[in-house]
Amino acid sequence: MKKSFLVIIVLIAFISCTEEKDDGIESSMKGYEIYSWKENTMWHYVITYGTNAIKSYGEIINSENIFIGEEELKEALSYYSKGEQFSWKGELWLARCWIGDYGNLSLPPDEIIQRIKDFCLSEGFDLTISN
Repeated sequence: MKKSFLVIIVLIAFISCTEEKDDGIESSMKGYEIYSWKENTMWHYVITYGTNAIKSYGEIINSENIFIGEEELKEALSYYSKGEQFSWKGELWLARCWIGDYGNLSLPPDEIIQRIKDFCLSEGFDLTISN
């Protein structure tokens, strides 16, 4: 009986931590990370699950989920549920935390950051700029 009860508690905890949203995006216990870089004249963005592992430059720029321009980033963010936490990684954070080269990863100009911040606020997201 105690063993069955324990199994049920573990399953409930697992389901609540990985519960899918109506649109198919799973909630992340550690939030999400946003990385950005300028390529030619356009800003590129990647949203990844937050983890304890430091990602590599190749992992970021070779992601299958690259969003080009502010509008694509906003559209991608709109699929997440209220209350999600995002940490946008800037070059100062990368220089402190990454052992290897972080290439051209950087934050866009302040006016772009502010528009994305305003969007996140309107959607009920918690956006932290980690720089």
